Amino acid sequence: MRALPFIAVGLAAVVAAFGLACAPAASTLTAAGAGAGGGSAGAAATGSGRAGSSGGSTGAAPAGTGGASGVSGASGVSGASGVSGAAGASGAGGGAGTAGAAGATGGGPGGGGSGNADAAPDRPAAIDASADATGDAGAGAALAPVLPVPTADQVAWQRLGLTAFFHFGMNTFTGDEIGDGTASPSVFNPAGLDPGQWIATLQGAGFKQGTLVVKHHDGFCLWPTKCTSYSVAASPWMGGKGDVVKAYTDAAHAAGFRVGLYLSPLDNHAADSSSGAGYPAKFTCMLNEILTGYGAVDELWLDGHDAPGIDWSGMYATIRQLQPHALIAITGPDIRWVGTEDGTAPLGETSVQAGMPSLGQPSGPVWFPSESDVSIRPGWFYHPSEDTALKSLSALTDIFFNTVGRNSVLILNIPPNTSGVLAAPDVARVGQLGAALKGLFATNLAAGRTATADSMLAAGYEPARALDGNLDTFWAAAPGTTSGRLEIDLGATRTIAIVDVSEPIAFGERAKKYHVEVQGVGATTWTTVATGTVIGERNLIRLTAAASARKLALVIEQAAGAPAIAELGVY
Repeated sequence: MRALPFIAVGLAAVVAAFGLACAPAASTLTAAGAGAGGGSAGAAATGSGRAGSSGGSTGAAPAGTGGASGVSGASGVSGASGVSGAAGASGAGGGAGTAGAAGATGGGPGGGGSGNADAAPDRPAAIDASADATGDAGAGAALAPVLPVPTADQVAWQRLGLTAFFHFGMNTFTGDEIGDGTASPSVFNPAGLDPGQWIATLQGAGFKQGTLVVKHHDGFCLWPTKCTSYSVAASPWMGGKGDVVKAYTDAAHAAGFRVGLYLSPLDNHAADSSSGAGYPAKFTCMLNEILTGYGAVDELWLDGHDAPGIDWSGMYATIRQLQPHALIAITGPDIRWVGTEDGTAPLGETSVQAGMPSLGQPSGPVWFPSESDVSIRPGWFYHPSEDTALKSLSALTDIFFNTVGRNSVLILNIPPNTSGVLAAPDVARVGQLGAALKGLFATNLAAGRTATADSMLAAGYEPARALDGNLDTFWAAAPGTTSGRLEIDLGATRTIAIVDVSEPIAFGERAKKYHVEVQGVGATTWTTVATGTVIGERNLIRLTAAASARKLALVIEQAAGAPAIAELGVY
């Protein structure tokens, strides 16, 4: 089994029950992907839709999310007079004085690095005037965020939903799961290494990102590092001139596939033991190499095994400096482990957690979304004996619904074999999963239909916005409301098996309790077919029995602020 986190993550939701009144300044709205402060916009494409559906590409950050200043702090969110007070009021910020420097009074949408502590100022949260997201700059109203809120990079990552893990290294050749660091580099020789095959397989099934294990607990490095002699440079593969990390990152960047790198803090190799006094310097050396030599890195996995002596606060600062947009996962402030490795996130999974100062977070509520890791095989590394023991298509489909469909991001491990390619059974099963998911979400019965609601924030937040296939537009209820009803007329009696609902998480998690109702043709009453609590980035509801109905309603019974729905799909 892969190492378990050494830091216990509290799973209780700590949802802030207050919002900000964001007064927009229409005259200063900027082009999509650029903020008024001139900051980076993260993965700044617009018109983002759900993977497998119409409406654009997944993983894009909302429009108008840029701006170098933070959301909270001395000056606060831009607008007529600034709205937040002391630094860190939003549960974000990186410490006093780092956020809110621009957009103090009367400025345009200030953008800013709201989210978790240590957030880089050019990793802005998408809570500028929400007119940016709806495209209605003159609407004169904006959705008040429910704090805390994510950074733009966290939004883009959560929209991925489906990502991959590539456990590959010395264990692939020794048959181990956790090596003790004594295996000779001479056994490492993936003669047919082809990361392009990995990526093509995953992209064909709808995956958008893959995380490569570049050093596991045995300490063997998959790049020719200068930090230790225990690496591919000492192997016979390519005469010691090979570099697995370069081969992978080059292929990924060429294919538009997001890059994750996993670096284990634990090191069992005797000469580089993580229990040694000199190890923190070696680990920092390794971090510098992988974060400066291989282009953009979107996620850095720091597994949970402890390495005494590492200054994590200083390490996070180094990572932010070298890769400002890389989300730091597991032993880090941006992404947390869901708590299991069986492909199941809890019902009601929330991205709002109690901050952990040990991870550089403030002690109040922070945005800390979860990642659910599971392997397609019994083990994490490739073993020929497991070629016939892969998870079934049915099991993988359940895992998708129990992770992605529960507001978590799935990272499915598909380990390359000793040749350096994904084995045929794995390729086939991944292809089956992709085809199955594409089929399930091929026809959205709600697309283009008539939607109504019991209230609306303003022009630009109409109910139809929840049916347009664009996650960057949304229906929002009237200010001051904490409940709402969104109805869809499907045009004829339809058989409903799945309901797919998403909030505009750039404005925080809002729903606390909801249910779904259906009504048949000519009926005067509604029937409740599903219930839920947190919605967040995505809730997928599989009805226990398919329902025949002409109308469907999403009823938000309780919310932390005015209800808002980015997409409501029916399948």
